[in-house]
Amino acid sequence: MDAENDELAPGKTLLFPPWCRRVGMAAGFAALIAAVGSVVTDPGEPGTAPGVTTGASAGSSSFSLIATSEWWEPPPPAPPPPAAAPAPAPAPAPAPRRAVPRPAPQPAAPAPPPAPPPPPPPQLVFRFDQPGTATVAIANSDKPVGCMFTSVAVSGTATAIGYRRDYPFTVAGSAETRIAPDGPATGSTFRVTVNCDNGLSSTIDTVY
Repeated sequence: MDAENDELAPGKTLLFPPWCRRVGMAAGFAALIAAVGSVVTDPGEPGTAPGVTTGASAGSSSFSLIATSEWWEPPPPAPPPPAAAPAPAPAPAPAPRRAVPRPAPQPAAPAPPPAPPPPPPPQLVFRFDQPGTATVAIANSDKPVGCMFTSVAVSGTATAIGYRRDYPFTVAGSAETRIAPDGPATGSTFRVTVNCDNGLSSTIDTVY
């Protein structure tokens, strides 16, 4: 007992036998092999004895080492990202636009020919080519026109008897019509007038 008390006396170094040191080394090596988990707990959380506080205050964190019998393995690597979808095929090039042929400009329509000038108006032709014989025609006319030949003595012997002659006739267009005297020559002056149905008229003083 004295020897044991001497070993436990203050200031004495406690020496362990060699087998104890080997056991302690084996235990430490086993602890290193085992996974060591470091857990930080607060009071009231699992891993902290109820009613036990550590450190300066009850709110301080406590650390405990928990030895596990399973070997720590790193998490499996993240799966590779999905392959990117292939780029969409380029849109087909638009078909070339066909030029729409434009119709050739049409030549301007030729101007209509000018209207023919109106025919000249009918014109009465009246003359005496021979003494006492009258010539009558209507120029620029192709239709027959009725006329009246009137001869009145204005001087000379024929006035003594009050000579007057009214002679109806027809003029066939531009064809000339001759009217002969109805008596012998007296040297008298006659006023001869031709009136036609188309409004034409003419007067000549002649001596016969």
